[in-house]
Amino acid sequence: MIFINEKMMRKVTALVIFLGIIVFSGYSYQYYASGIKNTDIVSDLWITNASDWTISNASFSIGTTHNSPLNFGSAKITSNTSVAASPTSQGYLVRVLNEIEPNQTVFVRVSNLSNQWSLESEVWDFTQPIHAAGSRDLQFNVVSRFFADTSFGRLSVASTDRFTTPSGVPIANTRSLTSSYASLAFLATLLLSFGLILKGLGLVDLRSYPFITLSIILANSWAYAFVGTGFEVSAIPDLAPFGYGKLVPFTYHASYTHITGNMPIFFLASFACETLIKVKQSFRTLLWYLLPIVGTTLASYREGFTGYLFSLSWISFGLSFLIELLAFSIWTYAIAFWRHLGSNRMNALLILSGSLSMLPLYNHLTQVLLYRPFITPYNLAISIGHLNLAMIGLAGSLLYLAYHYRKPRLTD
Repeated sequence: MIFINEKMMRKVTALVIFLGIIVFSGYSYQYYASGIKNTDIVSDLWITNASDWTISNASFSIGTTHNSPLNFGSAKITSNTSVAASPTSQGYLVRVLNEIEPNQTVFVRVSNLSNQWSLESEVWDFTQPIHAAGSRDLQFNVVSRFFADTSFGRLSVASTDRFTTPSGVPIANTRSLTSSYASLAFLATLLLSFGLILKGLGLVDLRSYPFITLSIILANSWAYAFVGTGFEVSAIPDLAPFGYGKLVPFTYHASYTHITGNMPIFFLASFACETLIKVKQSFRTLLWYLLPIVGTTLASYREGFTGYLFSLSWISFGLSFLIELLAFSIWTYAIAFWRHLGSNRMNALLILSGSLSMLPLYNHLTQVLLYRPFITPYNLAISIGHLNLAMIGLAGSLLYLAYHYRKPRLTD
């Protein structure tokens, strides 16, 4: 006769539930992915008077590239000012009826654009579907969002951002391959649910399961797959309900390469900080994770999260700031408590995690020291911003270590 004790029964129950969650999550993702159907494109334009004088009777053309699969036949044009639109062979000629003061921006939305692009493969080379042109005194910034009807409703499944900074530097970002982050969002949800079940069954300690890491991965994946980029959230009016990004700017990214470059290194730094240091033991230990979050948020607030579409001298979103400060937390903790980590292997693992988490910072340092003449002012500003934050993180680590070793200790 086989006897099953209570603990074994809980493990079997957890396994059955886990398998059920896997099946449900897989079905949910397939339900979402199989229901994607292309519908339309919405393009938002910001037309700014870049001159020192008032412009009257400003006009500009909105059109598509040659052989574009877009159809302007049912397009709808709206604006925050009075405009008159006349159809042309490839789009519209838009005339602004009111005067445009110096540095004033006119917002124009072109919606209900019929889309024949195939999003099934989510190719890398999305191009801006519409283009705007006018006098040299007008500065154009365009964000186009590709919408699709999915099983979960109408969602933005791709986007392109094309704009120019006040210093004249062109910026281009593409949000594509969102299905990969939709699947990551489902996976993070699965792992979080399983962690909660294990906690409820008493099979795992809250302090040993990476709830914080998985929650941040879920938030970033969900925002990228279903909402938009940081530029879009900070500028597009109908994305205002997602303004929680003003409080946690590391939730958003600028492009596929941006989030893909950050996510693996973030997982390494966050997992090491959360599980090896065991930050959830008490509020005091939790500060090793909370302080990097607070520092990241404050560092992203040079002028507030809004308005960065036209004042990009500092990157205001992404996980890279948080990665840097988490690495400093890991290093500082390992140096301060190296004799209490249980083994030299654990200490070495922490130091290695912190070192690898600094890879983005090493890249920015190389950009500034070796390749400064060859990078754009925009990228240079990003690199300098990361180095400035690193200096603050280093200063904070040294101050803590000086306080920690402020007097000789007979025992450790």
